[in-house]
Amino acid sequence: MTDRELMQQALDALIDAADSQNWEMQQNIDQHGEWYRRSVYLKQSTTNSQAAIEALRARLAQPEREWVTLTDDEIRIAWGPYFSRGVDVARVIEALLKKRNT
Repeated sequence: MTDRELMQQALDALIDAADSQNWEMQQNIDQHGEWYRRSVYLKQSTTNSQAAIEALRARLAQPEREWVTLTDDEIRIAWGPYFSRGVDVARVIEALLKKRNT
């Protein structure tokens, strides 16, 4: 499962939980009156849920970044006189980083 899929799964679960919480809150307001809506716990819980939902929505709305490799010139600058050996090392490091981050 990718990070993006995991974030979407968490978002879906949070939305379901928030919907359930809103339904339960409305039931308690109907039964106990408006004072229930004003409870500190309920306000904080609702605020936290909405903040998490909005943060996940914002992150999922951002485009995924594509992996960009180093150019030979960038490797040449980094490795200087050891350029030919540096290319092999840089490509191995890039492959390991790409595998870990995608």
